[in-house]
Amino acid sequence: MALPMNLENTGRWMRQEGSPDGDVVVSSRVRLARNISGIAFPHVANEIGLKSVRQQVTAATAHCDLLKGANVIHLETLTDTEKQVLVERHLINQRLLESKVASVIVEKDEVLSIMVNEEDHLRIQALEPGLAMVDTWRVVDTLDNDLESHIDYAFRPDVGFCTACPTNVGTGMRASVLVHLPGLVETKQIDKVLKAVSHLGLAVRGFYGEGTEPMSNFFQISNQITLSRAEEEIVDNIEKITRQIASKEREARKWLYSENHLHVEDSIFRAWGILRHARLLSSKESMSHLSMLRLGVYYKLIPDITTQMLNELFVLVQPAHLCVSAGKDLQAEERDVARAELIRTRLRLKPAGP
Repeated sequence: MALPMNLENTGRWMRQEGSPDGDVVVSSRVRLARNISGIAFPHVANEIGLKSVRQQVTAATAHCDLLKGANVIHLETLTDTEKQVLVERHLINQRLLESKVASVIVEKDEVLSIMVNEEDHLRIQALEPGLAMVDTWRVVDTLDNDLESHIDYAFRPDVGFCTACPTNVGTGMRASVLVHLPGLVETKQIDKVLKAVSHLGLAVRGFYGEGTEPMSNFFQISNQITLSRAEEEIVDNIEKITRQIASKEREARKWLYSENHLHVEDSIFRAWGILRHARLLSSKESMSHLSMLRLGVYYKLIPDITTQMLNELFVLVQPAHLCVSAGKDLQAEERDVARAELIRTRLRLKPAGP
């Protein structure tokens, strides 16, 4: 089957301009791990158990107002490339692809989604633009309460929610922010800041979360401890620390420009020139130049380009998106051609030459 979504319409977390602290914070995410009482965890459950989970979750979501009109996608009906599109849109992770009976339920704006039979029976996710941890937690908490009225969660009063991984026991909550930190990277302060973050009990990962490395100045920061911590405490802690990081990043950007504005402008306009004229762009190169262009938008050096346009491109230029949009699998060079053309089109750039 084809994906039941229009890839031209990006998720709300990518397209909302003017979001809180959006110059530094790309998105806020809260994910809850939940399991159904009486059924083994996915990594040891048999196919009958996994199918029972799918059936119960699908039936429960039909009663949730927040998921009206949501798409229920069974991964076995998708091609490998279509599955990767869901990864690139931050709706599922690679681990879900290992499950024999896997599904994802996606609300139309892609704010809310549920992975079924990943590490836990349910991974309930809310994803909002900018720094909006409280609002993100409230919407996922509302959905969680609705689901709990139809699903018998595995829960112990002395421990909390029972999860496949001991580090998630308790609230089962993972709260995270995706931040863009070119100022701290360029001023060589990033290692010091990230070390301080880890000492505060937070984890630092890459653009696609656990198991990925940071790229193009993007970092995902999340909590590591869920046991004996209230949801409000976790959310408040992430938000406070992120505000401090954002402040440090803005200070670094200010210092960077005041100390050597010619170097900064040269780097930004070189990236702008390449994106404007290139006929071949790899994923890594395009992400690097788009990251620099995002900094140029912050400095108000690039006219008619918005942060929202760039946030969308960070996802749309990924390999699987390009292949699905083309309607066929593309070789590496074909993807590089399509990527360069897409960037020119999306940024309303006219190609040079005939």
